[in-house]
Amino acid sequence: MYLCLETATRNCSVALIKDNALVDLLEREETEFVHAEALHQMMKDILDGNNLKPSDLVGIAVGIGPGSYTGLRIGVTAAKGLAYALNIGMVPITTGELLVNSVGSENGFTPVALIDARRNDAYVYSKGRWSFATLNEEWRANLGIERVIFVGDAAFKMNDLLGNEDQVKAVSPSAKHF
Repeated sequence: MYLCLETATRNCSVALIKDNALVDLLEREETEFVHAEALHQMMKDILDGNNLKPSDLVGIAVGIGPGSYTGLRIGVTAAKGLAYALNIGMVPITTGELLVNSVGSENGFTPVALIDARRNDAYVYSKGRWSFATLNEEWRANLGIERVIFVGDAAFKMNDLLGNEDQVKAVSPSAKHF
């Protein structure tokens, strides 16, 4: 059983995954960051709710951003502490990978994750690579992808820049997509 932690955005998310299948999920998305108050209790609650002890875990997966610096420190520190104490492995996954996993390549669309970097800027995850971009018409034209589904907390910035077949999907990074 893997314990998965995602804390890069305002969505504090904890999941249990076994054999690549979601067993259970706890999420708490608020207007303010609640990770410091909520994460450890959520970890305890998900284990207790599934009659598991920490020693039943074989590994921990943790989101490593980009995202909120404080949120990421909380999640990674919790994961590292537990992995060290239990002598089990830890697997990192980026926020972009989680977002792309959340939609896959639906109906010929290529997912592109956009993580907010303020103003019209975003961290962009596309085709297994990260970049930083100012989101504008020129950037969209040079993206080199015809049918895009934009996901992430900056996807809304594309509303006025969409190509004919592009889509925007409101998706938060979640531990369920590990």
